[in-house]
Amino acid sequence: MVNNRPHGNFSPTTVQLLAARAGLGLSVEALAKEAGLGVNTVRRAEAGGMQVLTAANAERLVATLEAMGVTFLHADASGPGLRFANAPGPIAEPD
Repeated sequence: MVNNRPHGNFSPTTVQLLAARAGLGLSVEALAKEAGLGVNTVRRAEAGGMQVLTAANAERLVATLEAMGVTFLHADASGPGLRFANAPGPIAEPD
């Protein structure tokens, strides 16, 4: 199933997704685990955009990043962007 309109009318770009994960200091594996998604699902979104995911997976990925403090900014004259609610930093991996 292909999601033509992920996250309502707004869909983060692949660059925004990569930057959000990197800014939070997460590996693909850690983000996938946090979102309850497969590693390949996160990789697919970062490579091909949210439109390659099901609507449910797209919503889950965006909601997880937003819950972790990421705000996706719509494109303006300067392009799309991100804002972090808290100072980004690595999240400790469980031992």
